[in-house]
Amino acid sequence: ASSETEPLMALPLDAFRSIIRTGVIVDSAPGDPARPNPYAGISAPSILSAKSTFETLLAQVIGTKRPVETWHLVIGPSTTPLHQYDYIRQGTADKFFLVNRFGDRELLEQGLGLPQGAVFEITGFTDVTSPAGFTGLEFIRIESVVTPLASDTDTNGNLLDDGWENVFFGDLGVVGPFDLHPVSGHSYLQYHLTGADPRSGSLTTPIVHLMPVHIYLEWIPIATAYDLHFQFPAEFVNSFDFTLQSSEGLAVFAGPANNGALVPVSPGNYRFRLHISESNLDANFFRIGVSLKN
Repeated sequence: ASSETEPLMALPLDAFRSIIRTGVIVDSAPGDPARPNPYAGISAPSILSAKSTFETLLAQVIGTKRPVETWHLVIGPSTTPLHQYDYIRQGTADKFFLVNRFGDRELLEQGLGLPQGAVFEITGFTDVTSPAGFTGLEFIRIESVVTPLASDTDTNGNLLDDGWENVFFGDLGVVGPFDLHPVSGHSYLQYHLTGADPRSGSLTTPIVHLMPVHIYLEWIPIATAYDLHFQFPAEFVNSFDFTLQSSEGLAVFAGPANNGALVPVSPGNYRFRLHISESNLDANFFRIGVSLKN
């Protein structure tokens, strides 16, 4: 029998789907006196063999998919010869080695320089070979960039108050804001914001990531402009000033690109309204600037 000529006979893909799901081919017109069951001549062993073959093929599909993850990468001072920066996975001590789809090393700075403490949200394949001491990632896309900015009380722009750094470490920049305390595992930024003594290592509050995450743009038709949304721990949001900057070519960022202040949407969720002029360019890139409140 052929589905091209037999009325109401299942198409081949429907027949295959039925075999995979139920182990039989269901007659789509049972009891029709105009024709016999077109599948009656297919033996049970033949259907079982076909089902087994399909299951074998489907089991192999999983192995053909490359593992994909989204990680937050923090720009840190170089500890590696010939590297201008270290790319550190946020919340860990793991160093990134980024490659493109050809396996060649990829540099985020592109000769422009990067502010230390900047955070990139990067999605990519994790099944890549990398030099010893590095975690490899073949990046697919860069989702967002968050950049620490200097303020009157944080002249080196690392989100740690200068006075706090001098009291506990004797100088600026001895530790980074996202460096992890060796005892408690909290970032030094969280120690700073909670007022705990970083020398004691006794902070017991839950560990939180103190950078905007889950960033996305939403088109608002009535405003003919975009809203930029992000999440940030609500208990610490008032410790920082947030700004939005833009660039048409990534070489120079300027701002503010936001129209009005940061708006709380719900606990831990916030948004900026972009200027109309920033929302209607052929290409535009945005980054969130974060600075310690004065």
